[in-house]
Amino acid sequence: MIDVLIVEDSPSAAQLLSFILTSDPGIRIAGVASNGSDALRKLEALKVDVVTMDINLPGGMNGFETTRRIMETRPLPIAIISSLVVSSGDASNPFRVMVEGALAVLAKPPGPGHPDFEKRSKELIRTVRAIAEVKVVRRSATPARSTPASASPATRPATQPPRVQPQRVIQAGGRYRVVAIGASTGGPAVIESIFAALGPGFPLPILLVQHISAGFTEGFASWLTKATGIPTRVARQGELPEPGKAYVAPDDHHMGVSPTGTIDLNGTREALHGLRPAAAHLFESVARVHGNRAIGVILTGMGADGSRELGLIRQAGGITIAQESESCVVDGMPGQAVKMGSAGLVLTPEAISKKLYTLAAE
Repeated sequence: MIDVLIVEDSPSAAQLLSFILTSDPGIRIAGVASNGSDALRKLEALKVDVVTMDINLPGGMNGFETTRRIMETRPLPIAIISSLVVSSGDASNPFRVMVEGALAVLAKPPGPGHPDFEKRSKELIRTVRAIAEVKVVRRSATPARSTPASASPATRPATQPPRVQPQRVIQAGGRYRVVAIGASTGGPAVIESIFAALGPGFPLPILLVQHISAGFTEGFASWLTKATGIPTRVARQGELPEPGKAYVAPDDHHMGVSPTGTIDLNGTREALHGLRPAAAHLFESVARVHGNRAIGVILTGMGADGSRELGLIRQAGGITIAQESESCVVDGMPGQAVKMGSAGLVLTPEAISKKLYTLAAE
């Protein structure tokens, strides 16, 4: 049985979350807290396996601070359940809380009768069940930041990224042309750590599929840009990926590349593994266009999206990397890739960053 503490100041929202979660016979509600202080008090008295956390809380302690305090005192798996971010640059961007130790970010589900109710409810239940298995660790008050893998701080400052002249991907110098990354549950925090270690000026374009609730993609890209220094934005049809920049697949569109290396978005192809965007589509496309000049990376996540298709890059002579299981929030996608023989390398996030820089220099 998974015991959940709901931290939510809106009684109706808390009631809806409770209704959805308890529809799964393996989940029960340990308690409901209306603010951060109430949450900390209840955690001292209750048996809790997972916390769902709102961002906007009354009483002077918002979801960021409450998550930080929990991870410093009684670390638990935390899922942020937030309203959609209206402005990607808003200080309430929910992905900020990932650095405090939260494992997932989800949109608040709509009520019964809404066309997305069943989909969002299943997503919430799957996420709570997945993160309940994660062994979290106590966080220090000031999380450490790793040094860029390519050089010391003296040679690669974290501010003012160097300007990189756009160039045709197919005609770019060096052996490799693109890095394609697929991730799901737990992905944002791992991607943030990899990007931060790469640092500004990484010499290859990065194409990224992150399974995420609709409406959060802009906020995710904005957060990665500010947190890592790697310019990241939602991909646009027909644009040419530039070295040192990252492109996130937009909501409800598969992302791939055209024969000339430009971004190709597809909103009509069916969902793959129940997902659109899917890492499977990205890996298929990159293998077909870039072949042995592609690098594919599959990170933490539920299910098997991209696990087989990563192997297409390997079969074409490219480099394929899977995140090793111990550092994964959920070892579904990378674990399946390893079992299928799709991954040529199995590495920690830190080692992935270092390997990417080594490959980019070839």
